[in-house]
Amino acid sequence: MTLLLIPVLSLSANSAMTYWNGSDGTGVVSADEECPIAVEHETLTFSLTDSDAGTDRFAAEYTFRNPSDMHVSARLAFPFGSRPSYSSGKSGYDDTSLYHLYVNGEEIVPQIRYTWTSGNFSLDRDLLRLRDSYMEDAFYRPDLPVYRYKLHFSVDDEGKLAEGLYINARNVVRNEPAGIRWLIEDKLSGYGQDEKETYFQIILNQTEEDVIIYTFGSEGEFAFTYQTTESKPTELKGTCTVSEKEEMTYEQFVLAGKPADFEISDTDHYNAMTEMLRETASFDLFLTGLFNYPGGLMKWFDYTLEFEPGETLTNAVEAPSYPYIDTGYDESLYEYRYLLSPASTWKEFRGLDIIINSSFEMLKSAPEGFEKTDNGYAAHFDSLPEGELSFTMCSIPNPKRQSQGSIITAVIIFYLLVLLALITGFIWLIAKLIKWIFRKHV
Repeated sequence: MTLLLIPVLSLSANSAMTYWNGSDGTGVVSADEECPIAVEHETLTFSLTDSDAGTDRFAAEYTFRNPSDMHVSARLAFPFGSRPSYSSGKSGYDDTSLYHLYVNGEEIVPQIRYTWTSGNFSLDRDLLRLRDSYMEDAFYRPDLPVYRYKLHFSVDDEGKLAEGLYINARNVVRNEPAGIRWLIEDKLSGYGQDEKETYFQIILNQTEEDVIIYTFGSEGEFAFTYQTTESKPTELKGTCTVSEKEEMTYEQFVLAGKPADFEISDTDHYNAMTEMLRETASFDLFLTGLFNYPGGLMKWFDYTLEFEPGETLTNAVEAPSYPYIDTGYDESLYEYRYLLSPASTWKEFRGLDIIINSSFEMLKSAPEGFEKTDNGYAAHFDSLPEGELSFTMCSIPNPKRQSQGSIITAVIIFYLLVLLALITGFIWLIAKLIKWIFRKHV
């Protein structure tokens, strides 16, 4: 029966993940709190050539006007969002050459900036993270003392590792989360906090092992206890000695972890690392894993435009557009998102044209109002629409979701047939047994 089930159940293999996150695009925003510049018009053009290869692009062209009678120096920032989930580890998504910035048709080189991203773009939160100096924090500061320990463990496992078990090394720490943070580079297996104590556990794979631990703010205290990882753990004997100890400042710790193969300023690296530590700390106490480049970062163009009194100029930004992909249909769906709401921060915003060049069919859009053209779709708005822009494309007009119903039905029918065969066989055996007994006694 087990062998017969294998080909039936394997049909459900396509019930694995069928949806991949993309990246939201957004428009240029002013990095100055009060900016008199008005947006006379924006033309937003999507060129969708090959969604599977990550080469789709968008171009946002703005016509800016200085309505004042004074010279204006406007600092602008264009955020591109985080990288899509399906670009991780793929060299084909090295998209640096796809980013361009133009002023009055002439390409200029902007400053490339990075901030820590918390997922979906938020103008109020993310623009404030674009700082020109080290961020201020109640705990993390450049001169905060940081201690690096190399701990050597020696445990008498009484042959437990030979049975395939690991060792849990448990350390109770001072219950002062306001004054100390911990960072365990790896091997952390658990942590907890109650009214009496705070603790963390490290998994040991061998009876002799070294582990790197950092403490922030104060020196660490180590008093490990040891036990097996089975459901009813056995207490073990062991020792922990500090084989290396190094003291540094928090600034030194952060800059020492700056990757050599990723171009980012010391300021952006410091602020991104600090935001990451603040956001991902459990209990404000235990931290694991070091910084992830470039997946945890949002990329920005940071540049300045100079306006004479009454001057009008054009500013265009070109960048890749990464769709959200749903392969749960007979033909994949590609959803593109672009945040329009940041444009509401401009003094005026008078008109928007959206052009989508694609051979695919548009299934739905928000806002509505797109019309079919020879090259794709287009829509015009006299003012900034409410909400954000999203539209879904597909190679066919009526894709159908792949259903598991037929597979489930096949499995149910199979089980019913097996059950019927078993019942029939059981009845046949009983009948044969009765017949044999009747013949023997008659």
